[in-house]
Amino acid sequence: MTELDTTTEQGARRVTRNTSGVPLLQVDNLSVDFPAPHQPGGVVHAVRGISYQVHEGEFLGIVGESGSGKSVSSMGVIGLLPSSARVRGASNSAARSWSARATRRCRRCAAGRSR
Repeated sequence: MTELDTTTEQGARRVTRNTSGVPLLQVDNLSVDFPAPHQPGGVVHAVRGISYQVHEGEFLGIVGESGSGKSVSSMGVIGLLPSSARVRGASNSAARSWSARATRRCRRCAAGRSR
């Protein structure tokens, strides 16, 4: 792994790591919607199309305003949202796209039940 430390024109420090190998977690185009019958269109788009990778030795911090989807995106990745949520996207952590079956399995594990 190589590391490149640069400073942006605005004075912010940026550290870029060139990592080889497969990321520990890769999220591609994650979107989460909730039904909202009283909202125009009947749906709330809580998360829209986020993507990221986390390699060994890296940390990921998700920051944003209140209500911007930080918790919803994390819970969507690990399958802990209510069944009414529509989660779309792909992750390599489970080596497959999210599906209703995978979500149910995660919920059962979190509740202390086996398969």
